[in-house]
Amino acid sequence: MADTKVTDLAAITDIATTDILYIVDDPGGTAASKKATVQNVVDTGFWHHHILAALSDATGASGATVTPPDANTIGGWQLDAAGENLYYSCHIGPDWDGATDMIFRVVFELNAGGALATDTVDIKAIFRYKADGQTAIRTQTVEVATIVGVAAQYTQFKADFTFDWDIGGGNNVAAEDFISIDVNLETDTSEVDDIIVNMTAFKYKTDSPCMRQ
Repeated sequence: MADTKVTDLAAITDIATTDILYIVDDPGGTAASKKATVQNVVDTGFWHHHILAALSDATGASGATVTPPDANTIGGWQLDAAGENLYYSCHIGPDWDGATDMIFRVVFELNAGGALATDTVDIKAIFRYKADGQTAIRTQTVEVATIVGVAAQYTQFKADFTFDWDIGGGNNVAAEDFISIDVNLETDTSEVDDIIVNMTAFKYKTDSPCMRQ
């Protein structure tokens, strides 16, 4: 077998996570022959991304205001008062690896500049979720304070919210759960309380590449 070409080996169609692969480590430097299980390769990380569209229950009235793109902003939803909420929805597919927390990302611009080096933008996300056939809603609330300091108006930032899959208390996450995400700017604690939410995304780790949205 030592003199057999890889192309001459028998093919396998039923691959197990414990099967061993041949790996050339650092091929561009000091190359070394090593091995890895299929699970090792899978665990290097594939992520399923959902780019989420927002809804507002009172657009432009007592709710969030749509801001069109121009020479300064890429546009989105302006949040500048208590009670202005944005709502998103997505689901966790069966391709989730079943052991990694999900990430919800909010990309936003300042619509007013900061004044002090310690200034923050405080965003709260409420996750509500259940599966097909279930009645009870499970809930998690996560707040993220992003330090923006004295950044100028229209400076872009991102905030990542960890959606804890095994939080306990009957609120654990499961594959095939449907999720709603309620987002608002905590104007009572944010020093900068006027932002434009440009984009939001939800991602979870998978065991294989996936193109589904």
